[in-house]
This record gives sequence, structure tokens and C-alpha cells, in this order.
Amino acid sequence: MNFQKVAAVIVTYNRKELLQQALDSIKNQTYKVNQIFVVNNNSNDGTKEYLDSLEDIVVIHMKENLGGAGGFHYGVKAAAESANDFIWIMDDDAIASAEALSELMKASNKLNDDKISWGFLCSKVMNDLKEPMNLPVISKKISESGYPRWSKYIENSIVEVDKSTFVSVLVKKEIVRKLGLPIKEMFIWGDDTEYTWRISNKYPCFFVGNSQIIHRRMNGKSLSIILEDSAVRLPWYSLLIRNNTYNFKKHGNRLETLKYFLINILLCLKILIKAKDRKIYRVWIQLKGMMKSFTFNPKIKFPD
Repeated sequence: MNFQKVAAVIVTYNRKELLQQALDSIKNQTYKVNQIFVVNNNSNDGTKEYLDSLEDIVVIHMKENLGGAGGFHYGVKAAAESANDFIWIMDDDAIASAEALSELMKASNKLNDDKISWGFLCSKVMNDLKEPMNLPVISKKISESGYPRWSKYIENSIVEVDKSTFVSVLVKKEIVRKLGLPIKEMFIWGDDTEYTWRISNKYPCFFVGNSQIIHRRMNGKSLSIILEDSAVRLPWYSLLIRNNTYNFKKHGNRLETLKYFLINILLCLKILIKAKDRKIYRVWIQLKGMMKSFTFNPKIKFPD
């Protein structure tokens, strides 16, 4: 395997113990990570002091919590301006198996051998019970035969995908420099979908089944404004709707955008029927996100 330099980028906020586990898993990779960038989103749980005690990582302390989107924007920017070839984007609660990066690099070599100019590679993500989480979206792109081409490398546990989450995504630095950085204005939810979708619209991208990650997310359930019981997270659903609508408008088509808009209108009715409490407040959050989506149009920024 030809050695190429990989920079890992992690964004963290008030999850010091999980962050320690994530960093340990990165440092123990069989394919050694060349440099680790950690963006601390103004944590107040001792994370700053812990990170400042480490000498083998690059720490970027934010003065305020910019959300995952803001953190990844600045982390990927720093990595793209460094002397590395690849950027491995990771969550602070993602525990990588020892071979996770090695398998991504093996997949890279396989695709390179076939002269495939790929955009990103993502890992298989599971919870502690080995149940699937954060599943990527299988590509709908069509081969010359007229059939979907996602299964071309299935015997190598490689599947073509169009969208992924930032739990474990490997991207070439040259791609970042060409297509820009994650959108910091999204704050949270949908920024990873936008970024990976942006890349897959230009380059084929792949899920690598042999690269495995345990995602120790505190809330392992899928997002639902009807069931959400966190007073902190509930207002963020307006950002989810705004960001996802932007994603469909920017990278999808009119039919997909209209369908998503109608789904959110119907969701307002479901909230009134199924939500246990704060029904009017939840509907207001939905409508707020839909209204914001009409004017939300952030500018893509690039590394220096």
C-alpha cells in the first residue's frame, strides 16, 4: 500500500470521555494517522484542559459553540491547508476499529487501480450492539448497461453511495480545494448530507463495508420532532427542515424538493395528533424551518 498522509478531523462539545475514546482509537490505527485536528466548540466540561494537555494533536478552540457544521468547516479548512493528502472526518463519539482507516485506504487503492477518480469513502457505522446506524444513501447513478451501478465492487465490500454522515468520511484534500468547505451556517443536522451530496454530484463515492466504526451516540434513535423530549434539541428541528430543504433545492430536483415540502406540511398534522406535549410549539418549529428555507442560501467558502 502506497503511504499517503491522512489528517483526522474531530469536532467536540462537552463529551470529554467519549472524545478520549475516539482519539485513542485514531491513534491506534494500523494505518497511522499523520496529524489530528480537534475543534473544541467552547466546551465547559474540562475538554479544553484535557486537549491542552496533549502534545500530539492540533487543537482549535472556538470562542462559542458553532455547532457541528461550524466546527467541521474550520477543522476541514485547517486540514486542507496542511501538508496532508486525505482528510478523515470523524465524530467525537465515533470509535474506529484498528483497521478502519487501513480498509479505507485499501479501497482507495483498489479504485485508483481501476482509474476511478473517487470523491469520498465512508465507513460502516454500528452501535455497541452491532446494529446499523447512520446508513449512507445508495447511489442511483446508472451504468452504461442501463442498470444501477452501485454493486460494481460488491465483492470487495465496496458500494457506491451518494450521501453519508460525518461519523467517518475520508475525502481527498484536492476535492476539498476544488469543491469548498462544509457550510458553517447550517449549524447542525444536514451539513454532512449537503457536503457529501455536493461531492457525489461531481465524483463517484463509496461505502466501504470492511471499515467499521462504533458510534456511541448518547441518543441512538433517528430524529423525530414528534418524539423529541430534549428542550435543547427541539428548536434545532427548524434548522433540520431549513437545511434539508436547501439540500434538495441545491443538489436534488424540483420534484424531490416539492415532495419534502409536502411531507413537512403533513408532519404538522401528525404532530397535532401524535405528540404528547407542546404540540403548538412543535408545529411552530416546523413552520419556522419551512419559512427560513425560502431565504437560506449560504455562500460556499474555500480553504486558503
